[in-house]
Amino acid sequence: MTLRRTLAAALLALLATAATACGGKDTPPETGTGTLDSLPTSSAPAATEPAPPPATAAATTAAPPPQQPVEVMPASWKSCQNPLRGSSIGYPGDWFTTSLNPSQACSLFHPTAFTIPANSEIPRVAMNAFQTQDSAATYRAQTTDPQFNTTVLNESTTVAGRAAYRYEVVSKGLGLEEAGTREYGYIVDNGGKAFVLYTVARATETRYNDWKFVIDTAKGTLRFDH
Repeated sequence: MTLRRTLAAALLALLATAATACGGKDTPPETGTGTLDSLPTSSAPAATEPAPPPATAAATTAAPPPQQPVEVMPASWKSCQNPLRGSSIGYPGDWFTTSLNPSQACSLFHPTAFTIPANSEIPRVAMNAFQTQDSAATYRAQTTDPQFNTTVLNESTTVAGRAAYRYEVVSKGLGLEEAGTREYGYIVDNGGKAFVLYTVARATETRYNDWKFVIDTAKGTLRFDH
């Protein structure tokens, strides 16, 4: 055998060995059918982006407590001012008020004209507004004294931004007032002293409930300068 034939035979043997190692000399390698433009579709559902969390309601700021209604002087009322006492109060425009001196101004009010006798008891009127020298607690205790009065109402409240008491009593007739006399009003702590706004009426007075309404309205108009 010539050298050329010997080399050719050796080369053929090497090729046959390589084909056997690759899985068979006649079976071509299996190829896929997918392309970049046509990828196999998986049977599993396509992944989706997570849904955004549900929108939460904006945090609400606690509402401030409701404001107290502004108590305005009725249009038909008048204002009475007492600079010496440092207070003012409203009263029905068709009512009357009078006093013996400036320091007592704006203390007595009534639906009809009245006079104040000198050196005598003050007349009974529908609305009274007095500054006393007693403390609010002392005046309250005296007014609701069970020896002389039956207490119908006795409660704490505020008037013109100050601590006060609202009360109603009926006389037992053992003191200065005759039995059945009714009194309704407010005792206001005015710098340690009682400012008293009230109405008083005998048992036969048919306007008593109307006067109570006037007192409640006047209470909202009461102002102190200091």
